[in-house]
Amino acid sequence: MRGGIGLIIMAMSLTPVLDAVAKELGRDHAPIVICLARYLSSGLIALVLARIMGERVRLRAGDLPGHLLRAALMIGAMVAFVTALSMVPMADAVGGFLIAPMVATGLSVLLLGEVATPRKILGGLLSLLGAVIITRPGLGLQAGTLLALAGGVLLGCYFTASRAAADNGGVTGRMAIEALAGAALIAPAAISEGLPAIGGAFLAWVAVLGLVSAAYHVLTLLAFRRSPAAELAPFMYCNLLVAVALGVLVFGEIPGPATLAGLGAILAGGLVTALTPLQIAALRGLALRLSRQPVPAAASRRFSVTA
Repeated sequence: MRGGIGLIIMAMSLTPVLDAVAKELGRDHAPIVICLARYLSSGLIALVLARIMGERVRLRAGDLPGHLLRAALMIGAMVAFVTALSMVPMADAVGGFLIAPMVATGLSVLLLGEVATPRKILGGLLSLLGAVIITRPGLGLQAGTLLALAGGVLLGCYFTASRAAADNGGVTGRMAIEALAGAALIAPAAISEGLPAIGGAFLAWVAVLGLVSAAYHVLTLLAFRRSPAAELAPFMYCNLLVAVALGVLVFGEIPGPATLAGLGAILAGGLVTALTPLQIAALRGLALRLSRQPVPAAASRRFSVTA
């Protein structure tokens, strides 16, 4: 796949793991403590990876405001989401975050001068519609729902800020700086909640959270370095495809008609965005030709019903 589309698909495929681990840790720990554990562990892991790859991790004074802004947006979105998970059903919390790709697209057009063609806008709207059909978030304006919406706006702003700084140094080192800066920002509030008991199970969950989070952020930064937000937006809903697939494979949950329709809309949005008009026309022509082909006589006799 061209540009950053393949990278953003891989990144979004990791989010169900992050959501599941955060929800598991949320049984015994405050949301702010989970956020501190996530960004401290992922920042340290990214720092080690940067050293292994020979990437220089430099914090220049002129870059500090940008790092702090992106760290604050990233942490704010995560705190809002984890807190919303403790207040409303997961579908409502995830539903609030569905606006993030469209927020990123709008801000990238307004602030960064990116061009969003009608085809890319249509692809984003189709995928958004599919995501809403799958999650079916409640319409009531509960505090948790509003918090999730605010988190979605912050995440969209973070994506835009990441796109604006796409050429600013190596992605692994940048991710390490911003994750550790975010952890430092919320450390006082997390410590005030009381430090968690450091047992084997807690450390194992935090290690998984840190590894997956580091991979997610590095892939996302690479994707925004290579492609504009409008092109990536439809593919930011691939996490729902992975969640449905895991439900089928792990839990035997068969998706209903509404879920299948939502998946179809997400796939259609991705195809509309990723394919060129000529490729779409060629696929349409192929489908028409296949639909008009006569059924072979042998096949007709094989499937005929005799009295």
